[in-house]
Amino acid sequence: MNKKIVLFTTFLLTAALLTGCGSSGSAARNFSAAETAEQFTVSETSALLTSAAGLSLPAFGDAVSAGNTLGVEYDYTLQLSDSGSNCNARGAVIDGSTVTLTEAGTYLVSGSLTDGQLLISTDSESKVKLLLNGVSVQNSSTAAVYLLNADKLVLETVDGSSNYLAGSGAFDAVDGETVDAVIYAKDDLTLKGSGSLTVVTESGHGIVCKDDLKISGGTLNVSAARKAVYGKDSVTVSDCVLNLSAGTTGICSDMQGVAESGIVTLESGTINIVSGDKGISASVLLTVEEPEIVINAGEDGLHSDAAAVINGGSILIDCRDDAVHADSSLSVGGGSLEISSCYEGLEAADLTISGGTVTLNASDDGVNAGRSLTVTGGSMIINASGDGVDSNGSLTVTGGLLYISGPTNSGNGALDYGTEGVISGGIVVACGASGMAVNFGSNSTQGSILYNFDTSLNGGDTVTLTNAAGEILASFTPEKAYNSVVISAPGIEAGSTYTLTAGSQSVSIEMTSFIYGSGGMGGHGGMGGGMGGHGGMNGGMGGHESVDGSESASDFGGHGGHGGFDPNSMPDSASESSDPGNAPGRPDGSAL
Repeated sequence: MNKKIVLFTTFLLTAALLTGCGSSGSAARNFSAAETAEQFTVSETSALLTSAAGLSLPAFGDAVSAGNTLGVEYDYTLQLSDSGSNCNARGAVIDGSTVTLTEAGTYLVSGSLTDGQLLISTDSESKVKLLLNGVSVQNSSTAAVYLLNADKLVLETVDGSSNYLAGSGAFDAVDGETVDAVIYAKDDLTLKGSGSLTVVTESGHGIVCKDDLKISGGTLNVSAARKAVYGKDSVTVSDCVLNLSAGTTGICSDMQGVAESGIVTLESGTINIVSGDKGISASVLLTVEEPEIVINAGEDGLHSDAAAVINGGSILIDCRDDAVHADSSLSVGGGSLEISSCYEGLEAADLTISGGTVTLNASDDGVNAGRSLTVTGGSMIINASGDGVDSNGSLTVTGGLLYISGPTNSGNGALDYGTEGVISGGIVVACGASGMAVNFGSNSTQGSILYNFDTSLNGGDTVTLTNAAGEILASFTPEKAYNSVVISAPGIEAGSTYTLTAGSQSVSIEMTSFIYGSGGMGGHGGMGGGMGGHGGMNGGMGGHESVDGSESASDFGGHGGHGGFDPNSMPDSASESSDPGNAPGRPDGSAL
């Protein structure tokens, strides 16, 4: 691990981070620009991350308390003490401050060790459960809890209890293996209960499981200089509160090449993460069901090296790279996803939106698909400085709501696709600059209008399309200046006339076919090819070049060529041609 870690924490998690932390209620901390640019040592990073998360974590020996053991069933008791620990199990071996459990069963554990270890070493078929009831264990050189061998270890917090485990120094190798976490398990590990557990380390990982890790119930607070929670084969989270502060990744599973491994499943619960690297990462499959998630990440918020699925839940992300990234496929079928800040919002080779609500602000592309982007339902409101929606292959819209506040520079478009854009249902309003504006293609079966205005409209100027009867078919209020609009909605038909209004400007549009305006260099229609720059057909999309003009070999291609519009400013005069048509589509902000 690099001795220096760049800290990327510029906003605070909500007060939910304080739940079950033994917090004194002190205010969370904002970082200055100078601090966020600085590199910190490992110990400094741990302290700053703890502060940024709003966690008031206890000092060693503080804020631990016993809970209610009435009705709790157990086989043995284990009382920890620096002056001599005590256990009534015949398989317990006590050697100074190290307690080794070699016998299966359920142990009720209490007390403290200032520099000790709980070591579990049984046969491979035995299950061991530790009921933590006011436990405080710190170790200066290795894991506080070490599962060396068993079928499974369960750490369960007793109802109402608070417990504390810590690593205070560097981690030494044990039998040739670096045991570099406060809780280190070589076999299956489950964390559960209805009390709280706080895990702190200033040099290593919080929790490492080399097999399957499950967290179900209770409150878990982790502040780690490296990964907070790691399950090599899998991590499953349900019905708990997780407050994670990590120098690298918050939650991670990275096993590859083994069936049903490299999987992170977030079933339910509350998950709050501050991380210097990725928030949550899986090598094979990341699935989100119904949790509440808040992430502030230095890189991607949610990441998968292969596939990711979001079926529900409530997700808030502030990150410095992609908010949600999957190398192969990403599916959003439900839930609420709010991205307050990111580089790119959603990115995958094949991306499908079938439900849920997505609101995002991106400094580059809002949505980026390497091969295909399909929208069948749900609602998306996108504010992007790059392309609003960009597919290097196909763009297909059959339903849902898509509102885009697109780029104000003409090197990008509110809509961008590489092969074919087809719409057959749903509502799309995409606003931005006209230089790279494109409309849906001729294979569409729902009417779509691309119109470039002679002068720039302001952010806050509502775009509205009405039919001959005065009925509103679509409306949106963009957040930024625009002069180009793509708008498509049910009810737009060939042979009918419509009124497009943007701010104080209003134009009448007669639909002679399903598609009005094909994209190009600006103006109101004309030829599809852009003048100047590297533009191809449909407003300079051809080539999918990178920003510097070189061809991109990646599935996630560049940002297209530049059309003939000034990339540095919006138009302010009627200097364009008078034919109807070319504008990138973009949401206008009106109520859905």
